[in-house]
Amino acid sequence: MKLFSVLTIISTVFCCYAEVINLTDADTWMPCGNVLFHNDTATSTGKVFLRSKQIFNIDPAKKYSIKLSIVSKNVPATVYVAFLPLGKNNAELHTYSFQAHPNTLTQVAADAKKGDNKIIVRYGDHWKVRPASCVVKNAKADNSDIPNSNYLTGELASSVKKGNLWELTFKTPLVSDVKAGSFIRQHINGGYIYFGGRKNLTPKQEVVMQGTITGRAAPGLYRNNQWPHNLQKAQLILLLDWTGKNAMIEIKDAALTIE
Repeated sequence: MKLFSVLTIISTVFCCYAEVINLTDADTWMPCGNVLFHNDTATSTGKVFLRSKQIFNIDPAKKYSIKLSIVSKNVPATVYVAFLPLGKNNAELHTYSFQAHPNTLTQVAADAKKGDNKIIVRYGDHWKVRPASCVVKNAKADNSDIPNSNYLTGELASSVKKGNLWELTFKTPLVSDVKAGSFIRQHINGGYIYFGGRKNLTPKQEVVMQGTITGRAAPGLYRNNQWPHNLQKAQLILLLDWTGKNAMIEIKDAALTIE
């Protein structure tokens, strides 16, 4: 048999393993909001959250690719295409669990109580006042705690060195106690895994949204085109008319391909 024929057969066999999920099929989704599925299209009115019925067991060796044509029929609108990370018992995981600010692991030097807004730590020179940041506790130097959902408090207000220690003051009080000798880390708050991106739609102008996610990001890093460290499960989500303009949005030629 000629080499060309052998390669053609091998290619055909591998292609057969691709899973294609029709995203304009009503059976694909658990919709929250007003959406109609008809004739291979999905049409939403107003703010709609589409969440897949299927829970995907993540294989980082595979490619998860999405493509859809989308148009707002009446007014400007914002849409997002993303994966929602899931944890134990399929509970939603906030993306702050995965996103660590580098070099912010530090040891707590004195007990702090729930309701306090200050923590004394051993080192805090890399702690910065950043928007959309938060703090997790029970952190570990080898990042084995990630994803870490042990939320402690929100944004830093100030970081002041006092002798050999640092005083971290926060804009909101601690939601639980934290013990001396334990470790905390500054993380980034908010968002989903926007592997399909965001689009600001102009009325009656059809656009194509697409993206691929594969492989794994390093611990503490967050990438829209890579799965977060240790994440095992996710659901597909579409956020339609997310700024609430009462848009009528039509989706067609929409599929998720896993290969």
